[in-house]
Amino acid sequence: DGKLYLTQVDASRAGLLRRMKLGFLNKWLYGKKESPDLVPWNYVHVPADLGRLKGQLRINVQKEKLKDIHPADLADILEELGHEERMEIFDGLDTEKAADTLEEIEPRVQRQLIKSIRQERIGEIFLTMTSAQLADLFSILPNEESSKFIEKLDPDKARKVRAILSQREETVASLVSRTFVAFPGDITVSEALERYRIEAIDRAVIMYTYIIAEDNTLLGVLDVRELIQAEPDELLEDIMVKNVISVEPDDAKDGVVALFKKYLFRAVPVVDPQDRLIGVIRFKDVFIGQRSPVSNQ
Repeated sequence: DGKLYLTQVDASRAGLLRRMKLGFLNKWLYGKKESPDLVPWNYVHVPADLGRLKGQLRINVQKEKLKDIHPADLADILEELGHEERMEIFDGLDTEKAADTLEEIEPRVQRQLIKSIRQERIGEIFLTMTSAQLADLFSILPNEESSKFIEKLDPDKARKVRAILSQREETVASLVSRTFVAFPGDITVSEALERYRIEAIDRAVIMYTYIIAEDNTLLGVLDVRELIQAEPDELLEDIMVKNVISVEPDDAKDGVVALFKKYLFRAVPVVDPQDRLIGVIRFKDVFIGQRSPVSNQ
């Protein structure tokens, strides 16, 4: 009858690929159709004006129902939210669920959450985490900040965390490639394609085009396939993916490995604390001598 009903939201990797307009890769990557990971409709808020639906979906769940969502799924949802909505949802989690969810969230959002969570609350969360989990979490924080948190742990756990971190000294900085393709957001697709044909010749990372501001702030990203398929007169800033998953130079290599395995990216941008693009990490530089995480073999 001309009505649209939202029944579920697909939070699987296949769903992520479709949202990135890369759904065709699903069968190639996994060898078979992946089962959807569906979040029930009643966890999602939809604006009244469906004409403006794009980018407007957000979680809308009662606090007592948060326990029903798997931490990995909840982490995926929190990554898509604005800071205020993210904190509202995270504050509604019990301590154990908050710890499990924090562990699943990508590094950039982890850092934002840790900075915003009350010290008393973050201490309670850390108490429920193992030494290995804490080491994973602290590895994405600046050394000064992680040291402060470690000092607040009980001596035995602090010793174990330091021992684990000492074995993970290799950081993102040692893996950065500075030859990538980046354009301003106010140029058209046709202009970008003309420049791409020239600039991509001597670049190491050409599967993504990064959109940057005048001061080099990372604004968004476009897969080269999306760029080719876009309308010639569209502006890059209108079609780019804005919620870019990135890492910082001092992040541990282990955290980058986890990102590649979770999202199946071919490259991940590296930014400074002010979100200025300084380089890119290629998956093959992380997995040298290892089996690729994007292979189904």
